[in-house]
Amino acid sequence: MENKQIVSKKDEIDLRGAYKIFVRRKWWFIAPAIIVLILGIIYTFTQPINCIVTYQINIEKDYSNSNLSKLYPESVVSLNYFNAENASPIFKSAQIFESLKDLPEKVNYSNLLNSGYVIINRDDAKANIFTIKVSNQDRALANKIALTLINTFDDYIRNKNKEALDQIVALINSDIEGIESKDQSLEQEISKLKSDIDSLYSQLYDYIVDYNLDLASRLKSESQGSYSVNNIVIPPNKFEDEISFIKNKINIYKERIVDNKSGVIDLTSLRDSLTKDEDIITDRVNLLSKNPIYKTDDRRVRNIIVSIVLSIIVGIIVIFTANFFLNLKKKKN
Repeated sequence: MENKQIVSKKDEIDLRGAYKIFVRRKWWFIAPAIIVLILGIIYTFTQPINCIVTYQINIEKDYSNSNLSKLYPESVVSLNYFNAENASPIFKSAQIFESLKDLPEKVNYSNLLNSGYVIINRDDAKANIFTIKVSNQDRALANKIALTLINTFDDYIRNKNKEALDQIVALINSDIEGIESKDQSLEQEISKLKSDIDSLYSQLYDYIVDYNLDLASRLKSESQGSYSVNNIVIPPNKFEDEISFIKNKINIYKERIVDNKSGVIDLTSLRDSLTKDEDIITDRVNLLSKNPIYKTDDRRVRNIIVSIVLSIIVGIIVIFTANFFLNLKKKKN
């Protein structure tokens, strides 16, 4: 209890001492506080007021195509490399901000890139809507900067997606040409095999005729009296097996051609659908409204409050510093 009373008395003495210092040396507090406050107010009202221009853009979702995913799964990634997740870093990249150098007004795009005067925020973590804010003293210039960045961003994404689409279409066309070339080779091979079959049939015919003529001659010489041959005898031969083998080979080639033609149809259909969906694939960035939201970035109230707080702090520091040195001087005297 006694310790608590001692601490309480010390706090009371300190507060009384501080109060006495403020009363005795009030001008050491008032003068610097007023000076700092005046300087803060002058600074606040001499600073230009910025205008904030706000636009909203929508990032379309990934393009989906079941046939593309089935036939070219690796191409789906390249076609949908751009999404809501990487929209912000792409928008704030140097290659987008470099478009500002073409404006008739002099804009330091490199400083603007690293400053807080251009902001892009995703409105919702799950949504594809982004807000673009540009702050500048000149309202018209702020609007120009915002539209230039948005249009450049749109063109950049459009060109990248068009490039990816062209590469996929070129790949499909190459595959179609490859399949058609294989079909031509198979057709040529079939034509050759058919010619081989005709040759084998001719040899088989000659072999059968020769065999039967010889057979008829033997029957005539060995028989006594009359004889008759009602059926042509087909002797064992190698020709039939070769013909059968070649026919099977031709059937296999024909099945391949049918499969290839089906593949060409699928690829052609995919290519046509991608070409038809070109606008959907490339047009991923949409400006939600052509009329922006204008707002004045007036920070005067905040700056005045900061000036008041800063003037009080400076006044307190000055009054206690002055009191310390004045007391020190008295002790020396």
